[in-house]
Amino acid sequence: MIDIKTCVTFGRVGDETLIVNSDTGKVLKLDSQGTAIWELYYRGYSVEHIISQFSNKFPNQTELIRSDIINFFEMLQTEKIL
Repeated sequence: MIDIKTCVTFGRVGDETLIVNSDTGKVLKLDSQGTAIWELYYRGYSVEHIISQFSNKFPNQTELIRSDIINFFEMLQTEKIL
């Protein structure tokens, strides 16, 4: 389930995504990897599915990928994006 807050807008600039929370005034800039994760989530994919997608591409780094993606979503919650 997508739970992006209604006060959040976002747009893509090249390979990067800018996410703006109008309630807090914070702007997040995602690099190409963050953008790929964000786009999968926005399309409705679960965090576990996203982890699986990246792990399939880099099978020797599954634990690092899991940790990084979970940290990414925790950061989005901390920044009141989700």
